[in-house]
Amino acid sequence: SDVHALFMACEAFMLTSEQEGIPNVLLEAQWYGRPVLATRAGGAGEALQDSVTGRLSDDATPVALGRALVDLIRDEALKLRAQAAGQGFFARNFSTDRMIDETLALYRA
Repeated sequence: SDVHALFMACEAFMLTSEQEGIPNVLLEAQWYGRPVLATRAGGAGEALQDSVTGRLSDDATPVALGRALVDLIRDEALKLRAQAAGQGFFARNFSTDRMIDETLALYRA
């Protein structure tokens, strides 16, 4: 039940969906500064900033995803970028404030 503790225990987060909307769990992982690896299912590509907060994999086979995860974990620069950029990426793209501002702008138009 302690989501914070679970994300903080992770070195990286991987989502291997075949079908997906915009996966909240990828947003949550980035909020906690964890680099993410995801397949290109549905809106996963919109839910992360490729090579900044994580990586998208074009190949969803187990071997390819395993290699990509190992590469992600070994990429210290990417881990630092993910930690620094995760909350900002979320706030700019998925925050309630952004949603309200864009909705109000639409009504004003």
